Amino acid sequence: MNHLDRIGVILAGGKSTRFGRPKAMVQYQERYFYEASLDALQHHTDQVLIISHPTLTNQFRRNEGIRVIEDDPRYQGCGPLAGIFTAIEKESAYWYLTAPCDTPFLKKEIYDILFSYLDQEPDKKAVIPVVNGRKQPLIGLYHRSCLAPIQSLLEQQRYKVGFLFQLVDTLFVEDKAFEQLHSSFVNINRPEDLSEWT
Repeated sequence: MNHLDRIGVILAGGKSTRFGRPKAMVQYQERYFYEASLDALQHHTDQVLIISHPTLTNQFRRNEGIRVIEDDPRYQGCGPLAGIFTAIEKESAYWYLTAPCDTPFLKKEIYDILFSYLDQEPDKKAVIPVVNGRKQPLIGLYHRSCLAPIQSLLEQQRYKVGFLFQLVDTLFVEDKAFEQLHSSFVNINRPEDLSEWT
């Protein structure tokens, strides 16, 4: 699959209410949280898009070469599903690789694994890792054909990403390698969460 067929999407449209300040701009080991997602995605695509909360847009734009847009105004505040919708609607590609902005340990190998499974079942429309029995929908692959089903869910005010998997042919990936990469799926919601890993 050609890199031009892919766009990386960092989902940074949330309010970070529980953390108390914007999580994307928190630093861990001298880099911002979102930069871990950026690094992981840039191994798989030359194009990375940040879906930003309005209060962070200007800060993200200081990172030259990264396109930054805000959630579609119709769906601002409607969660990650709105961010995925905005990315697919605004930028043309076949596949959208999503990553949260608050996973400072995210590794590129996660996407290597997801693409290896997609290569075996290329007709799937979403590819989602499952770790310890839990789906991880914010670290996944979404085909451009997900646009209409996502918009339908948003219009119905059904904002959980999991609802999408009832509408599109989804491949759920359970792989033993995820056990060694389990920290990739750790999202930091509160300052004390980070202290557990430092």
